[in-house]
Amino acid sequence: MTSDLAVNLLDTFPGRMLIDWWGEWRALHPEFSSAGQYADSIDTEDYSGRVAMVLHMYLYGGDFKDVIDLDTTDPDIVEMSEAVAAALCSPSREILLSPQSHHGNLTEFRTLRACLMWMK
Repeated sequence: MTSDLAVNLLDTFPGRMLIDWWGEWRALHPEFSSAGQYADSIDTEDYSGRVAMVLHMYLYGGDFKDVIDLDTTDPDIVEMSEAVAAALCSPSREILLSPQSHHGNLTEFRTLRACLMWMK
């Protein structure tokens, strides 16, 4: 069963780029017996740096084209997405939570009020 975060990673270009990059690096490190063990070995600074780099590459480069045809049903890709999702959700990585994130749906909207200050 795939977690919601792992599915969300595979459903977005930045998420796919992140999974693809870590999958390639994992292949270079056979000393780790699983994707989960490899994902856990990456420190939070490396995660945040890679996330920032992936977002920059997605917004300002054409690198997302490399993952358009990424096989999101491939067991190795799914395993890496699960491993990265689990590592990102680890309590030790709470620093990666966005202050803009919210949970649930908005059911009521407030009236917008603008306060104008005039300078003399």
